[in-house]
Amino acid sequence: MKTLVVYYSLQGNTKKVAEIIADELGADLLEIKPIKPYSVMSALTIGKAQIKKSAAPEIQNTNVELNKYHEIIIGTPVWWFTFAPPIRAFIRKHDLSRKPIKLFCTHAGNKGTALEDLKNFIGDKNIRSTKDFYTGQKTFRPIKKDAWSTIEANVRNWVKRK
Repeated sequence: MKTLVVYYSLQGNTKKVAEIIADELGADLLEIKPIKPYSVMSALTIGKAQIKKSAAPEIQNTNVELNKYHEIIIGTPVWWFTFAPPIRAFIRKHDLSRKPIKLFCTHAGNKGTALEDLKNFIGDKNIRSTKDFYTGQKTFRPIKKDAWSTIEANVRNWVKRK
């Protein structure tokens, strides 16, 4: 049995962390893609409205056979101090009740309650581990290449712990 790393990423930071995790574990990757992709501006407006209403966007088909995986790792950027709405859409479409789950988030300085909110939404009895990764970016831009070495080391250290 394998591990599946599921993630949503607006600017590429969460994607990069997911790729490092998948590389370290030899895991499969599944990117969640909204049918109508967010821009930075719509993430600030539409995304915020969806968060306030506990709503989620329609996402592209994620035909994944979860029974092939013994563990699911879910990654999200922090939006308005919580997890991004596309993650909510994925969880609503898939039964995760019998899977061990690990969660991670990426943020630019304040993880807010993203991981706690996500644990509560999924049901925290299945959550084995959580980790936030500080990207050091205060703007909506991808992380600079020279900052990745520290982040990558932190990611690999978290993955190695069981």
